[in-house]
Amino acid sequence: MNANIISALRITLLSILLVCAAAAQTLTLDQTSLTHGGTVNVTFKDASKAGQKVVIEIVSGGVFPKRDVLSITLDGNGVGVSKWVVPAWDAASFHGPGAPAVSVACNP
Repeated sequence: MNANIISALRITLLSILLVCAAAAQTLTLDQTSLTHGGTVNVTFKDASKAGQKVVIEIVSGGVFPKRDVLSITLDGNGVGVSKWVVPAWDAASFHGPGAPAVSVACNP
């Protein structure tokens, strides 16, 4: 095979792998706005971590941010859900391993 074709195939395969790896982890909430004292379902998906426990860090923001953690056990498909009780924060930002952060407002 031509060296240029081999190089192009390698770049294409690497690009596909990177896209798949980037999309492998997802973090979602069942609400777009939270209420103090209410609950929200936090869902984390990562097939490569099936059967494992993951830790979600939740940060309030502001000058002196508050932090909380939520532990989620993933099932055999790599999916897990856990409830979180919303404290009296202005906003919450959820961070899971390898997943894009999710930020939402918290209302009284």
